[in-house]
Order: sequence, then structure tokens, then C-alpha cells
Amino acid sequence: MIKLKFIIIFIFLLLNNVYALGVSPGSINLNFKPEDIGSFEIEVVNSPPKDGDVEVYISFLAINETIREEFKDVLNLDKTKISFTKDIPSEKIKVLVKYPKGFSKAGIHELNVGARPIVEGGEGLATRAGSEVRVFLNVSDAYANPRFAIPKKLSILSVSAKPVKQGEKAEVEIQIKSEAEEVLKKVYGRVKLVYNGQDLASADTKIEDIFPGETRVLTAIFYTNSFPITSLPLNAEVFYGNSIERGTGMLTIIQGVGSEESQICKSSKCSWCWFWIAILIVIIIIILYLWLFRGKGKGGGGSFGSYDFSSESKEEEP
Repeated sequence: MIKLKFIIIFIFLLLNNVYALGVSPGSINLNFKPEDIGSFEIEVVNSPPKDGDVEVYISFLAINETIREEFKDVLNLDKTKISFTKDIPSEKIKVLVKYPKGFSKAGIHELNVGARPIVEGGEGLATRAGSEVRVFLNVSDAYANPRFAIPKKLSILSVSAKPVKQGEKAEVEIQIKSEAEEVLKKVYGRVKLVYNGQDLASADTKIEDIFPGETRVLTAIFYTNSFPITSLPLNAEVFYGNSIERGTGMLTIIQGVGSEESQICKSSKCSWCWFWIAILIVIIIIILYLWLFRGKGKGGGGSFGSYDFSSESKEEEP
């Protein structure tokens, strides 16, 4: 009975420390009309009621990256932060809808409006599934035309890296060029190394602002101590605004200090060390044995390991 009470109390304390956010409705369907304006509401649920700040955001990741730029101004939030207290179980957010003249591609395009806790001080928070509203925007063929396409604002010119010896620092350079007429804010790159079809390592570049027409090199750094000696494919992504540009390259790791051969040599030397230690121990044992045997032969009293046979012969005399 005591154990059962303890388990119940433990579960209660655990649940009390989990901050789960939910949003509703689950989905919204919109039909595009050129230059139309509208709005809808979503509800962010604070369950169980708890003090905490929540960020409300719009995500465009479900939209094809080639047309993502066309949708960046379609949805706008009346607020992007909610400060919940234990007395506020939920709060409604107004989402404004403002359509452009048209889009370059027809079809149903998905945008997402979500909520996530703002974690400070490492507090353990959990966001349950369903924390995003799926917004489906239907664009008919009548309103789709390639002339509405928004050209990309940034290009990746190259992804390159010089060959390095295993154990050395590798620098992967992403050369980019701005095609925009305005400054591109908070531009950064992410490089993933691929080995046997799986991601081996990942590194981000510094965040920078790129001026119109400027060519810039973003650098990601890797330490290759544990990398295999081979040519590794590079998958590079450059993030700016709600858009992503992708490129590929190659990083070659060559044999050097700290390579597998060196490790094998070290292992071999270590084995020889243990071999000679074992030989030394055997020699010491043999020397001790001979020393003890010599002591017996001399019959020396007081010698370690010696034995006085004369005492036995005296006891046997009548």
C-alpha cells in the first residue's frame, strides 16, 4: 500500500513538471482569391495550467523551396508571444491573411502555424504532438502563372574543401552570392558529412548579413580525428529568411599523423610492452625460486624459506 502511494505521488510530481502545449483547430482550408484579405483564429491551450512564455510562429517548410518565397507574406500573426499563468488555460491568436496577385504554381500548398515553449534555464518542458495547425491553401489553375514567380535572392556558387590529413582541422567553404536588392539578414550555412549513406557529422557557419550583389564565403569547421580515410560527400544548406539553398561538394581525408596506421603501430608497441613485462615477471619468479632453493641447500638458519632438517633427525634418535 505504501509503495502504491509512493508511485501515485511520483507520477503526480512528474506530470506537474511537464508543460504540454496544444493548438486548435487541427487544420484550416483556404481558397485563394487575388489580393483578398481575411483572417482566422487559432487557440493555444496551456495544459496543465502553468506559468510560462510561449512562442507562436509560422512555418513554410512544407512548401516546395522553389516557390517558398511567394508565400512568406500570406500569413501574419497579431502576436508572436504569449505569457501564460496558472489562471490562463488558453489564449486565442488572430492570423491575418493577405493574398498577392497570384502564384506561379497551382495546387494545394500547406503552411503551418504553431506554438512552442520558450525554455529558459534548462527547465524540462514537453510539447505534445499536434502543436501546429495545418493551413491548406488551394490555388486554382486560373490564378497560377509563371510570371508570379519570385526569383531566388541568393545563389550557392560552390562548396569546396581542401584535402586534409586525418586528425587535422578541415574547413568547408560555401561561396554564395546575393541576388537580392536588399540586405539579407541572418544568413548562415549548415554542412553535413555523409559516410555510407548516413550523416557522419554536421557543423554550422557563423550568422552574417549579406549586402546586395555581394559574394561571400561561409566557413564550416570540422575536426577529423575520428573520420575515416576516404572522400566524404558534403551536403550544404544556406538559410536566409524562410528560404533554403542547397549545394554539394567533397572532402578528402588522407593518411597522416593519428591515422589508422599510426594507431596500429601504437597498438603493436603496446602488445610488445606487455610481452616484455610478462617475461620480466617470469624471470623474477625464477630468481626467487632459485634463491629459495639455494637457501635450502645451505641449510642456513634464519634464511627466508629455509628448513632445518637436523631437528627432525635429533627427534628420531632414541
